[in-house]
Amino acid sequence: MEPDQTVRQWPVSAINNKSVALRHLQIIGNMNFEHKVVWIIGASSGIGAGLAKALAIQKARLIITSRDYAALKSLEELVE
Repeated sequence: MEPDQTVRQWPVSAINNKSVALRHLQIIGNMNFEHKVVWIIGASSGIGAGLAKALAIQKARLIITSRDYAALKSLEELVE
């Protein structure tokens, strides 16, 4: 996928792509989340997973929740 596409156009299957997290970093801009606690509901896929990855890069303290336990565990391993 081209990085200049909007997030809404990205399929959920592309969430493992690091460019999705980078796109979310562009969206949250210059906001500083380092050492801030952020609770993301629905973090196992889509925008929630991309946002979790982007905030993990910024060293935010994450609380991630989802109905899909298996997907949530795999995300947890990526953001630790």
